[in-house]
Amino acid sequence: MKKQLLLSALCLYGATLVATAVPKKQPSFMTDPNRRLTVSILQKQQSKPAPALKSTATNKRLIANSYKTASTLVDSNHYYYSNGRGSNLTDPNSYFDYYYPTAIVDTQFLKCDSSVNWHRIGSSLQETNRKRYTYNSNNQPVTVSNTSYGLVSYDINRNPNGNRNYIEQSDTLGSPTVISKFKTYYLYNSQNKLVSDSTVSTILNMPMAKRTYSYDANGNMISFDSYSMFGTSWMQTYKITYDYDASNRVVATTSYTYAGSGLEPYALDSFGYVGTNNNYDWNASYFWNSTSSFWYGDNRFTYHYNAQSLVDTYYIMTWNAGNWDTVERDRYTYDNNNLMQNSFGYAYLGGGVFSSTNYDMTTMYYEDIPSGISNTNKAKDIVVMYPNPASHILTLDASGIKANVRIINTMGQELIRQEHVSLSKYQLNIGQLPAGNYTIMLQDEHGNMLSQKQFTKL
Repeated sequence: MKKQLLLSALCLYGATLVATAVPKKQPSFMTDPNRRLTVSILQKQQSKPAPALKSTATNKRLIANSYKTASTLVDSNHYYYSNGRGSNLTDPNSYFDYYYPTAIVDTQFLKCDSSVNWHRIGSSLQETNRKRYTYNSNNQPVTVSNTSYGLVSYDINRNPNGNRNYIEQSDTLGSPTVISKFKTYYLYNSQNKLVSDSTVSTILNMPMAKRTYSYDANGNMISFDSYSMFGTSWMQTYKITYDYDASNRVVATTSYTYAGSGLEPYALDSFGYVGTNNNYDWNASYFWNSTSSFWYGDNRFTYHYNAQSLVDTYYIMTWNAGNWDTVERDRYTYDNNNLMQNSFGYAYLGGGVFSSTNYDMTTMYYEDIPSGISNTNKAKDIVVMYPNPASHILTLDASGIKANVRIINTMGQELIRQEHVSLSKYQLNIGQLPAGNYTIMLQDEHGNMLSQKQFTKL
């Protein structure tokens, strides 16, 4: 049982167990689940808009991205949408599905029904991860399921402000069936800022972890502290502090982790700016060498921005014997709507010269958000489903409509899928389903939602 809980606990805060594709080259703070909070702080100070129903006035949404090296496809992500939802693409980090329900910041950039990752293993691409979402009437995720090493699902209860009240995590890790493992509860202050969260084991009925958050007079987060329960006592296991300049721009974050007798420095991320620009000109990451008591460099990124304040070029440097050595230049291209099209990586040859031929490439793919979104509601009115509840046969009747039929359980699992069904008194056999509540989703050939209904299986 302890091993089972340990495996589950690694998923609690969006940690390492759940596979997902990430941009090929990033500062190290973007790939650390705890240090990623810095990403949200930077996006806020840059006055980026919050994720919305649609990405831009262009009504386009991201549906895929691919990563190639030497013309070989290495990694690919696909995103599937319905109900006119789209993607809010604010910076290079937002073009990938990073959303984790229990992460410190509840921000989702890709409002997709599902995202699927394929990664090259040997000579072929193989599916390595699949995430599924359902949303409330405000287009906030309320259930998330992730299939990778096993099924991990999250049920998100939200308060009237849309903030998380609590999240229940269930999974199959260490078990042949889906079992509820944890509940995480959230508390907010009068300014609607998160001040603490706590996690309890629903199996052992005991506290497991908690986090607290502090802010300065300007509302900037200045620290968060993480604790774990050992025996009957709380032990602090992690801490991050944030430093700001007079313009409320983050200039440094320092991470501390438990090292046997208490906290010691772990990572340092620093940021530099030009003039009054809120976009950082460079960032450098360091790790603490506890043996020699000094910070050693990991990587440094220097950015150039275009007239629209979007990154168009950045340079990567790595630490070498106390100095930063340039290793690569990457270039982004955008379309007329400021949507990223490609990124190209060029190796550094020395002497201030970069290769003229890119050695890798990431490509983004888009589609228009269907203009006839209002037809969704019309389709709902004319699709008749009966009986409800049902024990064996569920009848769907909508003359002249063909659809793909999906049945989803409360854990977000797809249990039945049938393609290109003519909904003229169509009889769907649900006899094999266990008793319970289900959602039936009817989509057209492009994946647009025609109808979504709930029913009960007796």
